[in-house]
Amino acid sequence: MRTDRDIIIRTDRKIAHLTALPFTVQNTSGFDTVDVKHNTSQGYGQDGATLLGSSVNVRNLNIQGQIYAETTAEMERLRLLLMALFKPKTDIVITQEYGGVKKMIIARSKKTPKIEFSAVSMIQEYSVELVAMMPYWEDYETNVVEIADWVGGMHFPLQTPTCFGIKRASLIAVITNDSTDNIGMTIKFMAHGIVENPKLLNVYTQEFIKVNCTMTDGEVITITTGDRKTVTRMLEGVSSNYIGHIDLVGGGYTFLTLKPGDNTFRASAEDGESLLETQITYKNRYVGV
Repeated sequence: MRTDRDIIIRTDRKIAHLTALPFTVQNTSGFDTVDVKHNTSQGYGQDGATLLGSSVNVRNLNIQGQIYAETTAEMERLRLLLMALFKPKTDIVITQEYGGVKKMIIARSKKTPKIEFSAVSMIQEYSVELVAMMPYWEDYETNVVEIADWVGGMHFPLQTPTCFGIKRASLIAVITNDSTDNIGMTIKFMAHGIVENPKLLNVYTQEFIKVNCTMTDGEVITITTGDRKTVTRMLEGVSSNYIGHIDLVGGGYTFLTLKPGDNTFRASAEDGESLLETQITYKNRYVGV
């Protein structure tokens, strides 16, 4: 069977397909498996141990392959490209596509690439060692779910040209998390007029997050949940920290996550609900590829 595996390395300035000539990949490790650490305690005379907690370690990745070149000048250019791709202190985006599914992870070089001359002058062997501080692979594309969004409009030649938007009736969305664990998401509340106290509710758990504020036309409130929790407000091009507006007293301070499987959410507001547009974006996480 011929494989369609494609490994792409990208930084902010360089990109290369390591599985396409003049590069090849001969072997990889750490792409599929990652170590798990279990913290335990054991009392005197206790059989076994008591589990205190578990965590996933950083992911170590290794790539070994070859460089092909017709001339020494071309070989030197390719060697320099490889060095630039895996330079120290730089975030490196590793993308793997296999079976039509594309996933990505961000890593850093543990050391600069090792490049060796081989018996054939047209070929040189290379190897790189990397570490991903966040050990999970993610979807390459961001998943976007719109709740009660405006879907076009009708134009009427009034005294001044006017366009009326059409709003979807449903305020409920079902989001499927294909990951093996809870994942964070980004929630955007967008106002198309005056909106009071926007809220997102998990229909089945009744957990919710609510922002105590009066939104005006064009205002956007963005909430990030998961590992990094933030709340920001954008109005007329000015961004500000808005975490102080989370509804602590009313209980609306749960930074909602997506549990594995289906998650049902309802967007609402105490006033101006018909003028509220809500968008949820997320990426599934995978323990290996």
